[in-house]
Amino acid sequence: MNAPVNPSRFFDLGPTAQNFKVAVLFGLSQNPKRIPARYLYDERGSHLFELIGDTDEYYLTRTELALLRSIAPEIATFAGPGPTVIEFGGGSSKKISIVLDALDRAAAFVAIDISTENLTRAADEIANHFPELQVSAISADFMNLARLPQSIGGSGKRLGFFLGATVGNLPPHDAVRLLAKFRQLLGRYSGLVVGVDLKKDPKLLNAAYNDRKGINAAFNLNLLHRIARQLDSDIDIRSFSYDAFYNADESRIETHLRSLKDQQVRIVGHLVEFATGEEIHIGSSYKYDIEEFSGLARDAGFLTGKVWTDRDSLYSIHYLRPTG
Repeated sequence: MNAPVNPSRFFDLGPTAQNFKVAVLFGLSQNPKRIPARYLYDERGSHLFELIGDTDEYYLTRTELALLRSIAPEIATFAGPGPTVIEFGGGSSKKISIVLDALDRAAAFVAIDISTENLTRAADEIANHFPELQVSAISADFMNLARLPQSIGGSGKRLGFFLGATVGNLPPHDAVRLLAKFRQLLGRYSGLVVGVDLKKDPKLLNAAYNDRKGINAAFNLNLLHRIARQLDSDIDIRSFSYDAFYNADESRIETHLRSLKDQQVRIVGHLVEFATGEEIHIGSSYKYDIEEFSGLARDAGFLTGKVWTDRDSLYSIHYLRPTG
């Protein structure tokens, strides 16, 4: 591969191996057991997640891409000329490139993601495609990011992107806190574009997270491979299964790893016991209607400027601006 025309600048603010160890040991000591979904995204996990988007059942990625292509000129109008674009948790250049192509002279682009490998690859792809653009990559858990580096460029308007329905990975009260953090990071003269998965037929939801090829299962089970590899563990991946289902009472998809037998697992010298059928809760994906999410945005200090949906009302994209 040729060197980028405009090599991206890299800031390593990401979680360390120690963070991963502490999160795993703490989570597996709880009842019920749980490990935060952000630790799914090592290099292999990020690749598997990209493959999920190509499955027949997973409507979300292709619907969001098609919607972005149709609304990018409107987003550009809202943003105005010369914004600094900040993408939270992108991990891929495909979506944001659509918007950067439509914007009027973006001043800079900043990518923030927990997966360093995918982050740097995506940032360099953007730098190659937009040689006039100042590109920065920040390896960080944006949920715990207190501030942005002062040298990222662009002292005026900032346009944030939080796509992929990632906001649904948090319980509503935590989603409000995260959106409020984005409001603080972006500043007063800013906008935030958020992708939100909508409530729909549970059959479509269950199929999307239980694809016939088993890529969703491989993506989640890869967390156990990471534990075995990085935390000196004798965990037997074959003794766990993947389970995902729609919880209608909570309006969320839940993903779990279930122990298939009574077993003891060693992780960095600690013994963790599992009973047959005991689960590790890996993640949830909350689904909203438009009014519900607009209420969350208000609680976080945003007004809804515009909402776009696809023809089948599977998915929505919200343009938010700070109150005041």
